[in-house]
This record gives sequence, C-alpha cells and structure tokens, in this order.
Amino acid sequence: YIQDTAASIDRYHRLNIPVIVEVLADDFSKTQSFEIQANGARIAAELGADVVKAFYTERFEEVVSNCPVPIVLAGGPKGKDIAEIAADAVRCGVKGFCFGRNLYQNDDASELIETLDKILRG
Repeated sequence: YIQDTAASIDRYHRLNIPVIVEVLADDFSKTQSFEIQANGARIAAELGADVVKAFYTERFEEVVSNCPVPIVLAGGPKGKDIAEIAADAVRCGVKGFCFGRNLYQNDDASELIETLDKILRG
C-alpha cells in the first residue's frame, strides 16, 4: 500500500493537485489506536501528503505535533460528544474537521456546524 500511495501522491502533485491522506488500519477496529495514527500520519507526510486526515486517539497532541503537515480531524467514535473531541483536537493543533456521519446523522446538524465553527475559530 505504501508504494501505491507514494506513486499516487506523485501523480497528483505532477498535476498540481494537493493530496489528503487518511490514516486507516487494515483492521479498522485498530484504526483509532495511537500507534496507527501517530505512525500513519508521519508516514503519510513523508510520502508527500499535503494534509493528513487523522482519527482522534489518546495522546492526540503527539500525533499532531509529530506530523510536519497540517492535520484535519476525521469523524470521531460513535456515541462520543463530537464537539468535545473537536475542542480537544483544536487544542492539540488540528487545522480543520472532516466529519461525515457524526455531522449528517446529527439531529441538529446546523447547530453542530455552528458549534464546530466556533471551536475552530476560537
């Protein structure tokens, strides 16, 4: 996978297209582990990703601080307060959010969007 990812990043960069790489594990249940996110973010950056989409995990500040490119926060775990996670992620240094179901399946998505905007803008 790593060689394919590197080749894809190079192809897109030759076309002046920025690349976001999402950090995922083969076994999705392990995706939100610190080791997968920390190592995956660093590797993605080293391969040339312009932005990394990472999942919130314990020691998330280390994931962010050890990645030389901006990180956007992937959706969080089901059943968690996504605004609380987003606020901590911003404190850790993320530059944005990339949410799907946690936003669109929310009973009041427009209110959540306003909350997230306030969190991101400080």
